[in-house]
Amino acid sequence: MYQYDEDVKRLAAEGKGGRLIAKELNISVSTAYRVMKRLELLTSKKNQHQEITGESSIGFTKEGNLEDAAETYLKYLCELSDYEYCTPSRRAPYDLLVDFGDGFRKVQVKSSKHIQSNGYSFGLRRTRNNTTSTRITRYSKDEVDYFFFHSIDGRSWLIPFSILSNVSNVIPSKRYSAYEIGLVAELADASCLNRDSLVE
Repeated sequence: MYQYDEDVKRLAAEGKGGRLIAKELNISVSTAYRVMKRLELLTSKKNQHQEITGESSIGFTKEGNLEDAAETYLKYLCELSDYEYCTPSRRAPYDLLVDFGDGFRKVQVKSSKHIQSNGYSFGLRRTRNNTTSTRITRYSKDEVDYFFFHSIDGRSWLIPFSILSNVSNVIPSKRYSAYEIGLVAELADASCLNRDSLVE
């Protein structure tokens, strides 16, 4: 057993990544990753999504995993609705391509645990990083066709980009209740309801 093994195992079990582990143990990031690799605690990005076996397998208890869980939930809804979907490269500005019956559409998944007095709030901006700076910009109509929102209390909305094109922050339960997906079967209804809005 090496010096940091037990601490790294404990922190990794809490869902913390290499950078947070390094910070908590006051060690270098490279050391943290080296220990995690030796203990076989590192997984590739594609394996971080939960396996889809039923609604009970999709958990939102760990807030740090909410973004992955929201995307997994959308995939689950697509499978139950017989919609084809595929995952783009990590550089794409959208999270999923979904065929609602009229060709693949670009869907950006947003999750939220930030509640305000009238509902959960979702930010509609993206962060672009390069070696010298970070820019926060709005999505464009060429980047996204739909936004899929999922809050930590289990509510979901599917809203066309054209409805939200000039919005930086949205509380869907307040103004967009018509786009809420209350049941799995409603994913089909929501996509049909919103499809005309995609035509400029």
